Amino acid sequence: SGSLVGFDVITGEQRWSQGSELPSLTLRGNNSPITTNGAAIYGRSDGKLAAVFVANGRLIWEVAIAKSKGANDIDRLVDVNGQAVARGGDVYTSAYNGELMAIELRNGNVKWKRAYASVKDIAVAGFELFITDTQGRIHAIDRRNGLTLWSQTELSLRGVTAPTVSGSYVVVGDDDGYLHWLDRKTGNFVAQEHVDSDGLFSKPLDTKELLYVQTRDGDLVAYKKPN
Repeated sequence: SGSLVGFDVITGEQRWSQGSELPSLTLRGNNSPITTNGAAIYGRSDGKLAAVFVANGRLIWEVAIAKSKGANDIDRLVDVNGQAVARGGDVYTSAYNGELMAIELRNGNVKWKRAYASVKDIAVAGFELFITDTQGRIHAIDRRNGLTLWSQTELSLRGVTAPTVSGSYVVVGDDDGYLHWLDRKTGNFVAQEHVDSDGLFSKPLDTKELLYVQTRDGDLVAYKKPN
């Protein structure tokens, strides 16, 4: 239903619920909320990113990341499905048929926006944002000003996962079952590994020594990270 619900950690009692009006057609799935500085931040199927107080669920601000337009319900899809990320005093998110935006946490003001539509989680490392857009292209953006550092377009339309930062690399999977390592500074391909012909289900998970990927048929595969 798209509602955000707050529960008491000790008792499990529901404390509050923050709902929103859903469009007649939405993408399958919702993102997970994040919490920072006493606020819960979550994307909605109406194309907005919202911040509420963790304590009581009261709305702090909401920002339109995408605006519904078009001749039919499919054209008007505007879901904010990727998980937002917060760094310093800013929040970063994108939406289907929307834009990539940097938003001030304290007041909801938009600092900058760029024409990158996505429903995938955003990865952050240092001052760099990494995003997979709705066409499967991967972009690196300077989060301070929104300037594009590089774009990798050779995986377009291959069902590319959200990116994961792993040391000096950005790692993504695709529907053909390949895992791709890209140079974090240039976006050039460094290595590729065929994992499973059924394709990769979700973004890779990076840990200190291993990189984990899940295939669409349910297998979990671990790779030892390069030295």
